[in-house]
Amino acid sequence: MERFRTWHEILMERLSDPEDVIGYFEVSLEEYLDNGDKAFFLKGIRNVIEAQGGILSVSEQADIDPRFLSDAVNNGSMPPFYILNSIFTSFGGTSLINLPPPKQSRLKRLMMEV
Repeated sequence: MERFRTWHEILMERLSDPEDVIGYFEVSLEEYLDNGDKAFFLKGIRNVIEAQGGILSVSEQADIDPRFLSDAVNNGSMPPFYILNSIFTSFGGTSLINLPPPKQSRLKRLMMEV
């Protein structure tokens, strides 16, 4: 019997590619900026960390103290900007300071067209 992969397994595989990490991070950030969905954003960061080998691996790559990174993603509040920026740029993303302002979310655009 063929075993089907779970969505989580597929996501972890996709997020092993730094380019996909950047896109995923950008979408998570856009959702947070557009809708204030902090839980979605924090889950996105945790998914990236898991796919990239865990707290120690990502903190080393992003040059962040692992304790700060762990606290930042597990305490339920938004991580400090410097931690977000360090993670994002460590995967080849542009500094968050240089990102264009968020566009209107796709859902909002669709709702306005109705």
